Amino acid sequence: MGKYIILTIILLTISVVLFSKNRPKIEVYLVNMTSFVDTTENKTGQYFDCLESDIPDSSFLTDNDIIGYEIRRNSSEQNDRKNFYYIRLNTSGKNKLSELKNILLCCGTRFVLTVDRKPIFGGYFWNPLSSFGCAWLTIPILNSERIEILRGLPYEYFTNKHNDPRGDKRLIEAFQITERLIEN
Repeated sequence: MGKYIILTIILLTISVVLFSKNRPKIEVYLVNMTSFVDTTENKTGQYFDCLESDIPDSSFLTDNDIIGYEIRRNSSEQNDRKNFYYIRLNTSGKNKLSELKNILLCCGTRFVLTVDRKPIFGGYFWNPLSSFGCAWLTIPILNSERIEILRGLPYEYFTNKHNDPRGDKRLIEAFQITERLIEN
């Protein structure tokens, strides 16, 4: 009987270790990078490519801060907004976001969302008091555990020459594997 208990404990330990190594880490980093920025249109908050070399050593929002990725499907034919995307944060993540300081009214603070430190998309944390628009992905800084990733601010300001990456297959798979994808 004792051998079976020890064998069970060993197998459970091995499975936990293997699962934790194969579990993707989804994190958000603040970036101050110099790689490609699209400045072909005269709009603030432009599309930018982020390279792995642009990512700092420590994340702003850790994998533990992010408790879910919510996709709400829009079935209304009168509205061209196909889907709504939200990141759900725990209390620690919400506090980090609400404590983010020095967000310029004109141009926000750049972030990059990653899976295992590989950039999926970049965007801007945006001051909700700003009257400037943003032509790329935007997260207004509101005191909430459910933050929407907007496709332009206002929506019509979005630069259509780049694909909307919020539904990126790698990101969706990572949230599915970690059982944090919420689809409505």
